[in-house]
Amino acid sequence: MSLTPSGYHHRIMEDNLRLHLDTFGAVEVRGPKWCGKTWLSLSQANSVTNLDDPAIRAAVELDASLALRGEAPHLVDEWQEVPAVWDATRRAVDSTLGTYGRFLLTGSSTPSMDKVSHSGAGRIARLRMEPMTLVEQGLSSGAASIERLLLGEEIPSTQASLTLPDLASSICRGGWPAAQGRPEAVQNLVVSQYVEALCDSVAQKTNLDPALMRRVLYALARNDGGTASIETLARDALHGEEPTSADRAAITSYLAYLEQNYLVRNVGGWDAPVKSRARTRKRSKRYLVDPSLTAALLGYDAQRLLWDRQLLGILFESLCMRDLSACLCASTRLRQPSLFYYRDAYGLEADVVIELLDGRWAALEIKLDSTKADAAAANLLRLREKVTSNPLAQNPEPVFLGVIAANAPFFFRRPDGVYVIPAGCLG
Repeated sequence: MSLTPSGYHHRIMEDNLRLHLDTFGAVEVRGPKWCGKTWLSLSQANSVTNLDDPAIRAAVELDASLALRGEAPHLVDEWQEVPAVWDATRRAVDSTLGTYGRFLLTGSSTPSMDKVSHSGAGRIARLRMEPMTLVEQGLSSGAASIERLLLGEEIPSTQASLTLPDLASSICRGGWPAAQGRPEAVQNLVVSQYVEALCDSVAQKTNLDPALMRRVLYALARNDGGTASIETLARDALHGEEPTSADRAAITSYLAYLEQNYLVRNVGGWDAPVKSRARTRKRSKRYLVDPSLTAALLGYDAQRLLWDRQLLGILFESLCMRDLSACLCASTRLRQPSLFYYRDAYGLEADVVIELLDGRWAALEIKLDSTKADAAAANLLRLREKVTSNPLAQNPEPVFLGVIAANAPFFFRRPDGVYVIPAGCLG
């Protein structure tokens, strides 16, 4: 019997986690703190070792194999606290080749690879987990399944009921399980304490400066969803002062820390040819992992956010990137989907491009206002024409094109073939 906690919310990752447990000897579930990794893993586990317990951690530091004792699937929570657990898990899997689903590992950060001797390839699968999506929060029907659209399946039109006030509240609450179903004041406190805990952990675990970390987080929030350079982020973090080379190096190290703790989502640039220089030369867009962090760092609650439509649109895009990433990570039928954005030298853009391993692709625009769907659809159709018009390149047609619109009342396919996807149907 699993150790499913009381009050556990169903997570869309469950099916994919079970699939990986049936395929590999061990599975690591990685993602930011408080996103629900432990509870998800407990729902599939029969025993557990908690390495955030100092007494248990001290014993495991002496003998890493102690962490692996228990009925399978056995969960080792926060394994990165004792990096030797990784190699111990890999050796235990090797000792019983052909036996699957023995271990679950959860990790909120990536330890330095000099602390492990083997990548775990072929033995330990990795799954990325995101904060809770609109579907998991009960705010979206999930009828407009991105997985089904990418597989070319027909989906009937359906009505959506998510309002802009609901959306603003969801953005400020975020996808943190601890904030769900609580009064608004408590929700805001959960998110602000997340930021405080993050800055405090910097002081406890690294030689980084908590005050500078807060300023770097603010700089990221101010540039959320943009392609700000290290120079720009450094200038914002230093109150407008001209950064030195040492300052730029410091900001780079703080960004690396946030990425290692799964708090920054990098979305690279896309072009249809796999070997296109654009894929490596375009700056990545950076998003904080959940839009609630940006709202909290900028000092916004739901009511204030409703009055600032520009920021609401920016944070709606961030929310969509979170949900799209989560949906793709949860899929059991797509072949290694990847998220990109598109922008060329002539001003043609698409907020999202999803590409599969076999070359199939789809493009999406994200709009707060459904009245902008016509312009967004025309933009996507121009992108399709550009990508597919060269017969020598033999680029495939997109599987689908879509406009995610926050306040659209219906999910439907327009006469030009472009889908309109309300936030209340996104899944």
